[in-house]
Amino acid sequence: MTTRMLRPLLLVLSLGCMGFTSAFLYAHEQNGSSGRAEELRTPVIPIDCARARGVENDDFTPDHNSPGKCWVDLPSFHRLYPDVAAATDIEATIRLNAVIPER
Repeated sequence: MTTRMLRPLLLVLSLGCMGFTSAFLYAHEQNGSSGRAEELRTPVIPIDCARARGVENDDFTPDHNSPGKCWVDLPSFHRLYPDVAAATDIEATIRLNAVIPER
């Protein structure tokens, strides 16, 4: 193989790798509401970011697909909102958020 043939081949391969990587990262970013929740594999509860208690990305995670909406994992919810958690049907809330898609 000569240098004359190798350069275009390397150019095509590198552009293909960049395109594949970009598409993969874009699809990964668009998939799911909360990366942290997906990593932890724990149920989460939606909350208005303006009313969220605690520290962002530690206690609650913003939803990048829905501005103003955040997700709180169950341990943080019970710790930060004990009055609300006692009166909330957690299982029903999780099922409701899993069944009804965001519009």
